Amino acid sequence: MVSHRPVEIDYFVNQVTAAEILGVTPMTIRRWMSAGKLEAVIVGGYRMLTRTEVDRLKREMTEAVESE
Repeated sequence: MVSHRPVEIDYFVNQVTAAEILGVTPMTIRRWMSAGKLEAVIVGGYRMLTRTEVDRLKREMTEAVESE
């Protein structure tokens, strides 16, 4: 899903950086965006993720592992 709302530029990470933070591949990030698991925004014609969104998913992933 892509959002067109205004956000501060330093809150953005690209798909490769998001993948590194989350410990997955960039292809996984693209799949999650397509599935609506991650919300992307368009910045300068590029799909970017807010750091808040990446941190949210990282927390969810950590909680899921800890609850196993």
